[in-house]
Order: sequence, then structure tokens, then C-alpha cells
Amino acid sequence: MRKTIKEVYYHTHQVIKKDPELIARISELVSNPDNQNSGKYLCTGLKILAFKSEEDIYLGIDFIKEHVDKFSRILANTYCIDLYSNRRADLSRVLMRIFLDGKHIANLTEDVSENGALKIYNDGCPFGPFIDFNLGHFFKADVMKSVFIVYKEQPRQLESRDRMLKPEPLSIRMPIIDLDHAEMTETFKPLYQESVGKALDELLSAHTLEIS
Repeated sequence: MRKTIKEVYYHTHQVIKKDPELIARISELVSNPDNQNSGKYLCTGLKILAFKSEEDIYLGIDFIKEHVDKFSRILANTYCIDLYSNRRADLSRVLMRIFLDGKHIANLTEDVSENGALKIYNDGCPFGPFIDFNLGHFFKADVMKSVFIVYKEQPRQLESRDRMLKPEPLSIRMPIIDLDHAEMTETFKPLYQESVGKALDELLSAHTLEIS
């Protein structure tokens, strides 16, 4: 049985928090005023081996102000998508807000580009990561902007929902990660409140990395 995203986060976050050298490096990067003011996503080259049967998970630090300000929305959307896709959605396997001296400075996430080794198509995917789970049922139309395509450079084709072939490079992953702008539909909000909303404060605490 596939792990829930909550189980994934519990494990990856524990690995991060228990690694003093990793924490020191994250602290160094986050403390740098140039990074803080960059408004960019920083591929750090740092990585963890969170699961014995899986590959390394690369870490990136997100200094984009909108992503920092909307961390709660990103977190809630992530948990909802995991739940209503029956755990099949490809989501960031690391998602933490970084506090430096009590201030939320940046977010720590999985760097799906693997420190720039893979190419990212981030203009959204018109046909989604899988055929039988419709993100548009739970979120408003622009949610497909949250579906990235991670690929190598070999020319291949991806198959769309209507079986029409699109001239895209070979897909490695189709993660749903840019969720700050994804807005829930009115019909979905009661389901969200029942499944995730009541526990949001507790989730935020579990997704916080305090650095002094």
C-alpha cells in the first residue's frame, strides 16, 4: 500500500531534523541576506536518502514571497490532492516552512529538477498527471498550472487525456507542486474543511523547521 503524504512527510522531515550538518547548511543558506532578498527558488544541491528503496530526494529553498505568504494554502491543497487522488498524485516529498529567529523566511521543498540535472516544463500541463483523477473537479480551472513536467532531453511524446499525442520530451515525473494559486471550488470546500481544515494548525506545526 502506498504511503499517505502525511506518512511521507513525517519520515522525510525527521531525517532532515536529525541531520545536524544538513541543518547547519540550510541555516547558512537561509541566513544569507542575498538569498533572502532574491525572491527566487534556490536549488541547493543538498539531498537526503529518506527511503531505503528509493532514490535521493533533492532539497530546494523557496524564497518566493507569494509562496511563503501562501504556505497554508499550499499545504492544505497538497493534503487534499493526496486524499482525493487515493494517494496516487505525485507531490513534493518535502514541504516545510523555515523560521529563522521566529520569522518565516522561506519554504523547504523537494527540488524536482535534482539540482538542475533534469529539465522542468512549468507552464502547466493541459491533460494532467493521470487520466482518471480530475483536478478540475476539486479546484478551479487554473489548477493545471500546478502540474509540472519533469523530463530529460530525449525527444519523445506524451499521451493526452483524449489520446492525442503531444510533442513533449520524455516525461520522468508529472508532480503537482505549484499550488499557491490553486483555488478550491465551492462544492469542494465543505469536504476540505472536514478532511483537512480542522487539523490545519496541527499540520502547520508539523511542517515547521525552526532555525536559531
